[in-house]
Amino acid sequence: FEGVNNATVHSLGLAKSEDGGRTWAKVSVPGREEPGGPIFGPRRGEDAWDCRVVGTPYLVKMQGGGFRLYYVGSGFAEDGETT
Repeated sequence: FEGVNNATVHSLGLAKSEDGGRTWAKVSVPGREEPGGPIFGPRRGEDAWDCRVVGTPYLVKMQGGGFRLYYVGSGFAEDGETT
């Protein structure tokens, strides 16, 4: 899921459903500051293509097993404009 904190930073979290998607519960990840909080956020450094915003997660189950996560990321262009 996508969440936004008080500083308007968009991050991705992890949730699971045990009833086919009717209800969801946030998943706590060991080592994270907030239980049920973000597991993935904007990368640090102005050179990172997703240093400003991450969001719109899309999880794909792969044929051979496993998953692939796609997301929208935004950073800064060389002229300082948002990409």
